[in-house]
Amino acid sequence: MIYLSIRQYLSYSWKKWLASIFIIFILAVGLKYLVIVDFLPKYKTLIFKDYIFSSLSYPLYCICAVPLLYSYLVYDIVTRDYEGGYVSFIVSRIENRATYFISKFILIVLTANIFFFINSGILTITAMLFRLPFHGISYYPTLKFSTELGLNTGSIFLIQYSIYVIGLIAIGMIVLTISLLFNSGIYSIIAIVMLMIQGREAFFNDESILKWSPVSQLALSKHYPFYFYNYGSYSNKNIESYTIHYSIIFYLIIIIIAFIVGFMRINRMNLSKKSGG
Repeated sequence: MIYLSIRQYLSYSWKKWLASIFIIFILAVGLKYLVIVDFLPKYKTLIFKDYIFSSLSYPLYCICAVPLLYSYLVYDIVTRDYEGGYVSFIVSRIENRATYFISKFILIVLTANIFFFINSGILTITAMLFRLPFHGISYYPTLKFSTELGLNTGSIFLIQYSIYVIGLIAIGMIVLTISLLFNSGIYSIIAIVMLMIQGREAFFNDESILKWSPVSQLALSKHYPFYFYNYGSYSNKNIESYTIHYSIIFYLIIIIIAFIVGFMRINRMNLSKKSGG
């Protein structure tokens, strides 16, 4: 079932992936000019790792582009199965529904990892096209502070990977569950857009809701203790509890809740009813 689910998904979604890769590349080129405004001193050189990590935390990228593109890639992984009665054929017996739902969860996990490494790869290719130097003085505050904490670039990348992938899995499970609840993938996209609006508000205007924003938590630079080094002061003292560990636990709770709700829904729904989107 898992292999069949992955093969079927790839057969109808490869065009969406190509379109998303093109959009990410355009964004990556733009980010080369946008990120330097935030931290790079005048007449200084942007280096490779500063570009990569500052791009991954840039609000246009992590609050808007990443959640929306990933949602677009997975919003129909269930509703697509309604076409031609495929889902009724595969899971006509109640004991098969658990396997079917778990296969979709595994698909979310796989696509979240692939999406992150595609993003990282495109940023790397873009940095090489612009011939950004691998060595030099790092001016990006998150990396500078990480060095003071005794963390190397590899450790920071693993932290960034963890928060991005777990965050994308949480977003994917939100999309999957809403698609099941409303029998349509369109509502899941609407929900993600609403979360993007809330994430932008949390990032720029109201830090008290950062801890409840699934999309803004993708930005490593907003977490304690990096926040203080990046932005200089706190408008909300509770930000000190807004750590990487908090975000990972927060995302895991979302994943578990969405999994339980989705599993209960798949066991009760009429699988012969066609989706509206």
